[in-house]
Amino acid sequence: MKRMKRSQKILALVLALAALVSLFAAGNAFAKGAAKQTGEPAERYERYHKEVYDGQTFFDPAFWDIYTFDGWEFTQADRNYTDEIFKIVDHVVYMRSDPISPKGEDLYYIVVDYFDTAECQNTATTIRIKAAIDGIPVRQLSVFYRQPGNHELGNQGAFLKNVTSVSLPDSIAVISNFSLSYFPNLKTIKLPESLRSIGIGAFSGSGLEAVKIPRGVVRIGERAFQNCDQLKRVVFAGSKIKNIDDLAFANCDALTAFTSPAGANLSATALLACKNLKVLKLQGKVGNYHGAMLSGSSATILVTDPKLKAFFQQELTDNGIQDFKGKILVKVSVAAPKKLAAKQKGSRVFLKWTPIAKATGYRVYRYNAADKTYRAVKTVKGANSVLLQPTKSGTYRYAVKAFRTISGDTSWSAYTNLVNVAYTK
Repeated sequence: MKRMKRSQKILALVLALAALVSLFAAGNAFAKGAAKQTGEPAERYERYHKEVYDGQTFFDPAFWDIYTFDGWEFTQADRNYTDEIFKIVDHVVYMRSDPISPKGEDLYYIVVDYFDTAECQNTATTIRIKAAIDGIPVRQLSVFYRQPGNHELGNQGAFLKNVTSVSLPDSIAVISNFSLSYFPNLKTIKLPESLRSIGIGAFSGSGLEAVKIPRGVVRIGERAFQNCDQLKRVVFAGSKIKNIDDLAFANCDALTAFTSPAGANLSATALLACKNLKVLKLQGKVGNYHGAMLSGSSATILVTDPKLKAFFQQELTDNGIQDFKGKILVKVSVAAPKKLAAKQKGSRVFLKWTPIAKATGYRVYRYNAADKTYRAVKTVKGANSVLLQPTKSGTYRYAVKAFRTISGDTSWSAYTNLVNVAYTK
C-alpha cells in the first residue's frame, strides 16, 4: 500500500514537472512573438491565390494576422526568432506572407521597406527589390515606414524624399495599397510585365511624369495615381485592363490627354478635377462608362462607338448635366490608301489607289515643295480614282487621304506616299 502511494506520488511529480516544462515553453514562445496561424492552410492559400490572380487589390487585415507580432516592433530578438519568416537585406525586410501551398510551390512574399529610427533617415536614393529570397519569387510589393520616434508603421514616402529610382523585378504581380505614394522625386518607373494589379493609392502624390501600364494589368485601384500633378502621359501597353477605379487619376493637373482601352470600365470619377485634360479617347462600349463623368469637363470626348455618343447625349439631357463644356465626337481608325499611282492621260492627270473598306470617300492633295504644304484639290466618293486638270505644264506631286463619316463626325487616315507626274499641257 505504501509502495503504491509512493509510485503515485512519483507519477504525480513527473506529470507536474511535464506541465511546468510545457507552460514554460509556451510562455517563452509567446514572449518571443511566436507566429500565430489562423485559418486552414488550404483555405488561406486559396483565398490569397484568388485575390491576387483575380486582379483584386490584396490588402486584407485579417490575412495579416496569420503572423502576429507584438505591435509589429521588430526588435533584434524578434528578428532572430522569426528568421524563417523575415529576411533582412540592406535595411529591407522581406516578409513571407503565407508559406502555405498545397504542392509546396507558389510561395509569396510581402516586401516591406523598414527604416528604423537610427537607420537610413531620408538618405536612400534607390530602392531595389530582389526577384527572389532563398529561391522563392517575390510576388507582392508593400512598402511601410516606421516614423522616427514612433512605434507605428506608416505609408508616407515623404520620409524618403531623396528616392529617385525604384527597381522592381519581373516577379512582382501586385503593388499593394499606398506602397509608393508621396515620393516627390520619383519621376519615372518601369513597371514589370508580371504586374497584374495596382493597389489603392499605390503611386498617389508621387512625382511621376509618365507611366506605362503593362499589358497584363487587369485593375488600377482607387486613387492609384491621384494628385500626381506632374503626370503628363499614361500609356496602356495592352487591353487586359478591366477596371480603372474611383479617383484613379484624379487631380493630375499636367494630364492633357488620356486614352481608356477597349473593355476597361472607367469610373465616373477616375479623371475627376484633371483641369487641363483636353482630349479623352474612349475605346470601349456603352456599358464601360457613366454619363456622370461628363459633369464639369471641358474635354473633347472621342468615342469609337457611335452608340456611345448617343448614350452620352441622352445622359446629358436626362440627368440635366449643364456644366459639360466639351464636345463628343465619333473617331475611328482609318487606314491610308496604298499603291497610289499617277500618269498623264490625254490632257489630264490620272490618279488611282487601292480602295479602303468602309471609307466614305477620299481627298486628293497637291504637295507644294516650296513651303512643304498639302492643298486639297478634289474630294472623291464612290470611286478609287480621279482625273485632274492642271493649269500649266510642269512636275506635280500628289497624295491621298481616306475618310469615314459616322454620326456626322469625320475621321481621317494619314497621307499616302507622294507620287510625281510630269505633265505637258
